[in-house]
Amino acid sequence: CSMDKRGAIWAGSEGVYTVQSPVVEQIGSFAGAGDTMLAAFMYARMLCAAPITDALRFASASAIVIVIACACTAVAFKKKEN
Repeated sequence: CSMDKRGAIWAGSEGVYTVQSPVVEQIGSFAGAGDTMLAAFMYARMLCAAPITDALRFASASAIVIVIACACTAVAFKKKEN
């Protein structure tokens, strides 16, 4: 589960695990980071058999890519003020 800027948490039969989120500046709005995080976590755990903490770190980093990409787009296409 994403905890936004505070990182991510997993609670299951294996226990409770948390990881910190990388710090990035959010510019504008974005969509898809949560979906990306879930897909990355499932990929790491189910297909790569990664430990939970590694899967959470990978998922969190993958979501950050979306946030950064959207921030770059927001800056690149920012409406010019007259």
